[in-house]
Amino acid sequence: MNLGPVAALPSLRHLRLLDESFSGRLKDDIIIQERQQLMRLSTLTSLTQLRVALGFDVSELPALPALRSLRCRRAQLHDRQLLSSCPQLTELDILAVTAAPEQQAAPPCLLPQLQRAVLGRLGGVVALAPHLRHLTCPLRPAPLPGQSGSRPVSPPQSDMFTHALSQLSQLRSLYLPGGSAGDISRALQQAVAQQCTRLVLRICGWDLALLPACRAMHTLELQPMESDSAFALRAVCWLAAMQDSSVREFVCYLPDFPWITAAPNAWLPLLAGWRSLRRLVLHSRLIPGSLQALAAACARRGSPLTRIELRYSEQDQVEPTYEAWMRGCGAACASVERAHPAITCIAVKAPGAEDVDAYVHH
Repeated sequence: MNLGPVAALPSLRHLRLLDESFSGRLKDDIIIQERQQLMRLSTLTSLTQLRVALGFDVSELPALPALRSLRCRRAQLHDRQLLSSCPQLTELDILAVTAAPEQQAAPPCLLPQLQRAVLGRLGGVVALAPHLRHLTCPLRPAPLPGQSGSRPVSPPQSDMFTHALSQLSQLRSLYLPGGSAGDISRALQQAVAQQCTRLVLRICGWDLALLPACRAMHTLELQPMESDSAFALRAVCWLAAMQDSSVREFVCYLPDFPWITAAPNAWLPLLAGWRSLRRLVLHSRLIPGSLQALAAACARRGSPLTRIELRYSEQDQVEPTYEAWMRGCGAACASVERAHPAITCIAVKAPGAEDVDAYVHH
């Protein structure tokens, strides 16, 4: 790439450097050339947002004192001193941050303003940003370039993750995009101890082992992926056990498994018993009658639920089309408001993959 024309724009505030063709390890000579080009960005002293979709070490980035958001999800950062040159950084999205042995004695807080981090590996970021409030990180470490895949979670790794969370006294939002309930239960207990109030889980939803942590959250988002019959039973038990939870906002992704589309009335009305639930967001193709049954149950039980949002994502659904889905939602929302006029029901189109916030619709 030639960044000369870009470097001639000193007032530039937002920059995205994309390499969608990247599919493997780059040759060393190409890496050297790309690093040399990155150094030309030193003229962009007004830059506040930088996205670098390049799969190599980005330590050669120049000092960018105005930078607030740095996203380089496929890249490693081996020189922590780069981060110290970005004192205004509030958002960091990166594969891994490591440090050379001579940098181990660096000041404990290089990123005093950092509030949000999306990490492939937890690494040493916690020590650099103890005031972090929103964290996205898999318990199973993401593979580094040249590795074939992530390693299974061992007890020491789980302990390290839990210990890292114990250092984040300001943590309020935790997004764990994978792992089993056994892997993450201790980490979730630590998150609750740190007064985390927003939890996003992928893969392992409806597991009864997660109930203690889930019940303490104010905002809970689940995307369960299992589809066996025992899983259906666990879902009903889990929803029933959440009735006295603190959850005020519940976001749920419901794939088209037979147990969902065949008998939604068996589980959806259980949400009417959640004593604190005020907002429900469903990513699913729903049978209108199931929403009407929920609204009727809310009216009978005095539920505080006042808003239902139905979300459609072209990324996750092929059929029906958005137009057909909207027509069905119109009937569903009308039935909800007839059954319980205190509930507002709307249907909205979820952002595309390119627009989705890495921190999941906060």
